[in-house]
Amino acid sequence: MKPVLYYLVQVIIASGILYGYYHLLLRNKRFHQYNRFYLIASVVISMLIPFLHIPVYVSSSEIHSPAIWQTLQTISYDSPVNETIAPGTIQPVEKAGFGWQGLLYVVYVFAIAVLVLRMLVSLYKIKKIIKNNPVERLEGIRFVNTIEPGTPYSFFKWLFWNKRIELHSEKGEQIFRHEVFHIQQKHSLDIIFLELVSAVFWINPFFHLIKKEQKAVHEFLADQFALHKCDRWEYAELLLMQALHTAQRLVNPFFHNQIKRRIAMITNPSKTSYRYLRKLLVLPLASVLVVLFAFQYKHSKDLRAVRADETFTIVVDAGHGGIDPGTKSPDNRYTEAQLNLVLAKKIESLGREYNVNVIMTREDDHLPGNATNISEGLMNRVNLTNGINPIAFVSVHMNNSSSQNKDESTGVEAYVSKNKYDVNTERLASAILGEISGIYKTKKEIQRREGHGVFVLDKTACPSVLLECGYMINPGDLEFISAPANLEKMARAILAGIVNYANVKLSVRKDYFHDTVPQHPEIVFWQVSRPAKKSPSAEQLKTWTDAKIYGVWIDEKRIDNGSLAKYKPSEFGFYSVSRLEKNATNYGKHYYQVDLMTHKYYEKSFPNEKQIIVGKLYVDSSHHVIPDTHEKSLYGDKLLLIEKTPVDSSYPFNSH
Repeated sequence: MKPVLYYLVQVIIASGILYGYYHLLLRNKRFHQYNRFYLIASVVISMLIPFLHIPVYVSSSEIHSPAIWQTLQTISYDSPVNETIAPGTIQPVEKAGFGWQGLLYVVYVFAIAVLVLRMLVSLYKIKKIIKNNPVERLEGIRFVNTIEPGTPYSFFKWLFWNKRIELHSEKGEQIFRHEVFHIQQKHSLDIIFLELVSAVFWINPFFHLIKKEQKAVHEFLADQFALHKCDRWEYAELLLMQALHTAQRLVNPFFHNQIKRRIAMITNPSKTSYRYLRKLLVLPLASVLVVLFAFQYKHSKDLRAVRADETFTIVVDAGHGGIDPGTKSPDNRYTEAQLNLVLAKKIESLGREYNVNVIMTREDDHLPGNATNISEGLMNRVNLTNGINPIAFVSVHMNNSSSQNKDESTGVEAYVSKNKYDVNTERLASAILGEISGIYKTKKEIQRREGHGVFVLDKTACPSVLLECGYMINPGDLEFISAPANLEKMARAILAGIVNYANVKLSVRKDYFHDTVPQHPEIVFWQVSRPAKKSPSAEQLKTWTDAKIYGVWIDEKRIDNGSLAKYKPSEFGFYSVSRLEKNATNYGKHYYQVDLMTHKYYEKSFPNEKQIIVGKLYVDSSHHVIPDTHEKSLYGDKLLLIEKTPVDSSYPFNSH
């Protein structure tokens, strides 16, 4: 509804500007042929100019007035009415029932139908007159002699003559020349076109005014032609004496109702002052319209296409799909799988601008590889990615929350695997979040999902990130992510982040990493703090025996919930409780996972209060990580608080 409304507003504003110029500088001036085509052109331009989308990128330093910048962005709203079914276009899920938006559409279409029906009735009456009266052919003109009220008038090649007017009299010849001019100049085409336009855009008052002015201009032109062989005062007297009216809407009647203006044109022979200047001022007016409506103003920082130094391949995964729609918006208009696919397709379509080859895990609303179940679909995603060996894997999702406070559940989040640690994955996630933060609210802390983790992140061999691009439950997030213009911003931000990551990675590899490690790199170790001990209460142990709600693990081994009765709270040195996400393997079997550690297992997992992780990486003089030199951490799945701590290169690494 909003794109259509914006389009109508743009058409009304554009036509209002063009008609205002006509009314102030061109109306009732003596260059009628110019005015005729100006009015037609103003209608066509008003309808078409909102479809032009010429991107204009403006940097922050060039924005001198935020108010003007905001106005330009609002007026030049990137309306998707010109998009049918294409990448980046959202097709909302059909909603049960009939809302107020549907009612507005029905009212609007009903009004169009009434106006078109009125046109058809007029055409039927004209056809009936032709059928019931004799028709003669006079040099390409079909002469219809009748006594219908309002005649004489013309319609295309038909000239409807009133039998009471003597054709060969002086008055008759003047009227005949007038109507023949209408036929020769094909004025009926203008009228039919403007009737159709004003019917479709009946809400636009300026189109109705333009239609009225066009009929007046037709009469000025025909009067000017008829005056070549008669006295203008006699012609003016003829108009006054024979001021009749017609019930036909689609014809050019001789006795038009704007008699006063026609007589003024006939009796005032003075030329229009500054006539060439009045015409030429259309050019700056056209420039104003292009600035307001044809340009799409975008912030250069947000949407610039940062090209990769080298072409590389990424895999973009549209989460869910097929039998797995994911979460739904509160109004049921959108599904997560649908929005994910639209965003992924937008990333794919923009990839070439960034010198990025994008491979999709799914191209339609089916699970990858036409899998018949969710597990198979996840495996197909992983197998595709590992078979390609891309520089990065990015899975796009939309978030959900059970929180009653919708304002708290908002923003974009990035998840990485909790079961493996990879510095390149961290850098990839940080680079993407850094770009997205420039266009929308973003949680800059990288997330790790508790429980069993995320299969596609754990099993893919390349740096892998899962993006939750806003919360479906939050009205602000939903409005943002469901707008095609914003989805393009999101897609560009994701691509820019990946390119920034890849440019550093590829540059470092090219400069530093060939077949051997550099001679004098800086060695960096990773330091971690262990969690404080805590034991559950007896009441908590009793609550966790409910197998419908809780799944219980002791020392990383799944146990039967009833077995908790054998344990005392004091036997445990640490515990954690995490809520399962909907895409978790055991979701539905239970909804929370409880991880318990005995004192012995806790000490084994966290032997020191402060410890140096067994692993190292090399960085260059600019502190960029040199790829492929990070040794796997012994405690990679236990990281809770990570700090990068430079230490002396002579540190006895092998002593750990």
